[in-house]
Amino acid sequence: MEHTTRGIGGPRGSALLLMGLFLLFTSTDVRGARLDNTIGVVKNARGSLVIIRGAGTQDRVKGSAILPLFEGDELRSESGCQAVIEFHDGTRIALNEQTTFIIRSRPAKGGIVRIIRMLLGEVWVKTSAKPDPLEFETPVAKAAVSGTELNVRVADDGRSQLTVLEGSVDFSSAGVNCSILPSTQSIGQHGKPCTPPVPVDGSLLTGWSKQLMKLVRTVATIRAAEAAFDRRRRHPQRRRACWPNGRRRLMPIGTFWKRPTGFS
Repeated sequence: MEHTTRGIGGPRGSALLLMGLFLLFTSTDVRGARLDNTIGVVKNARGSLVIIRGAGTQDRVKGSAILPLFEGDELRSESGCQAVIEFHDGTRIALNEQTTFIIRSRPAKGGIVRIIRMLLGEVWVKTSAKPDPLEFETPVAKAAVSGTELNVRVADDGRSQLTVLEGSVDFSSAGVNCSILPSTQSIGQHGKPCTPPVPVDGSLLTGWSKQLMKLVRTVATIRAAEAAFDRRRRHPQRRRACWPNGRRRLMPIGTFWKRPTGFS
């Protein structure tokens, strides 16, 4: 687990500052409303994920370090890097290697629309049960996402491939709108309308993201086990242990119990 920040003091000072910021940014008031302007967190990064902040600072995340995300952040997964982020509404986005996008938003009736401005690479998206409005913008196309699972690829020339795995997505290119249904795919190119959706086997495209999400779940399980162990260590409870004569005695968790002599 590793994360570094450029533009701030030494490594120890950076770590303390980031920890303080994260605790501050994830606080809530008595009604449960968020008191910060964070929009989500980086949950895991296999390889090196670079986050370029609006203030010009740069964070580099490796492993299971959790860092907050803000509007305007630019995420870049380097060669060999895959990462997972999660917005506060529960929507998850997995980044494949060599992917770059910027997180934006625009006002809308009743709130805002989160915008992922993809410049290059590939992402897998799984929205939550009650997601906030989400849109994808590529150099040649746009996609309005709601209650769905999809995969987006953007090539060096801007060519954009959208594959819908669940739900439906409104996909547009060159002023032409295409409704993409489950297990179908459409492509947008410069100056050309989106292609009619064609059937595809989504499992052929999402093998990498499934493996990555398994890793994230494994890390979450390990974290939960470590937290539970730490709580027991810091606040030892008492449990009953049976002795050979049938009597019971309260013993703190973690106490080594030696079998009395003559007991078989």
